[in-house]
Amino acid sequence: MKTRLIFLVLLFLTSNCQDRLNKNISGNFIGTWALVKCIAIQQDGAITFPYGEKPKGQILYDTKGNMMVVIMNQGIKKFNSDNPFQGVPEEIIPAYNGFLAYFGTFKILTDSSLIVHNIKACSFPNWVGQNQKRRFEFEDNKLILTTPEISNVRFELTWEKLK
Repeated sequence: MKTRLIFLVLLFLTSNCQDRLNKNISGNFIGTWALVKCIAIQQDGAITFPYGEKPKGQILYDTKGNMMVVIMNQGIKKFNSDNPFQGVPEEIIPAYNGFLAYFGTFKILTDSSLIVHNIKACSFPNWVGQNQKRRFEFEDNKLILTTPEISNVRFELTWEKLK
């Protein structure tokens, strides 16, 4: 009887500690983050900058489990027309290739240091309805998200929390 009581108390404390750890980690995500760096790491280790060396972007996580992200290359030239629907292919292709936006919900898998973005809408239509996994790491006031390989390339995005 005494052993069973000790076991139940330990089980409760362990469960309670895990719940607090999960809440602390999820609390670290909540807020708005500015993109500091986005690199693409090739299989041979070569690094490129898919959105330029000074990308612009934000990612937002809220307390209700919603998220959204916008990333763009600041070096994209303006269209000749002020109407966004009157671009020519020479303007549209670099604009599309230099931009990514999506929103949806998120879930944190603390035991594997993964965050899963369930994508509801995306500028790249192939991702709509997908669960995109990102390995996460916190370093000071920065959040580093790393993708699994996508077409033999792994992406690493560094975000800094806005105050």
